[in-house]
Amino acid sequence: MREQTEQGRNPVPDPAASSAGSGPRAARLNFPPEARIRKKSEYAAVFNSSRKVADRHFVCYLATQEQQGKKLGLAVSRKCGNAVTRNRIKRHIREFFRTRQHRIKAPCRIVVVARPPAAGLGGAACGAALESLLRRAELLDG
Repeated sequence: MREQTEQGRNPVPDPAASSAGSGPRAARLNFPPEARIRKKSEYAAVFNSSRKVADRHFVCYLATQEQQGKKLGLAVSRKCGNAVTRNRIKRHIREFFRTRQHRIKAPCRIVVVARPPAAGLGGAACGAALESLLRRAELLDG
């Protein structure tokens, strides 16, 4: 078995390596259900009492909430493309939030509405567009 792992076949997972990923840093890089806006009333609250930052690809509605942590909601309409395209846009946005949520300054709720040109963005371009929006809103550190 040792020969196969050295050659790159059938790697055996190392239990010590998997536990090394747990810790305070690893805990931040997830997107649990508590960090999602799910209810219609939560979306309505953000849309009614928020400020808006927009560019060609996205519109971000930002509402500060002191009691609650950072939450993200997504809205991608059928104008953006078919189901595969819409789901890809949502995956890119969730990945951006998951990896950069520790850099968001205040406890807030963010609703990202994708516009049709967002369908042509890749993961890095989507992240760059969202990062520039959050910097303009002075919500992102660094």
